[in-house]
Amino acid sequence: MSVEVWKKPNESALSLVKRFSAKVIKAGILVEAKKRQFYSPKPNKRAKKLSKLHRLKKQEEYERMKKLGII
Repeated sequence: MSVEVWKKPNESALSLVKRFSAKVIKAGILVEAKKRQFYSPKPNKRAKKLSKLHRLKKQEEYERMKKLGII
């Protein structure tokens, strides 16, 4: 996905840059680049399971401490 902008006769550099920026925004290149910048792959089933177990263990520990009056 590329954008080409050619300078028109008697066109200033500022208007050329503005035209280029408008085409980039309209093409959605900037949005796509920002999405790809912070891409993180989805966790696999094992990672999800371990995360859930860890979360449940922490929650149970919190409830136990709350019941004992520590928190």
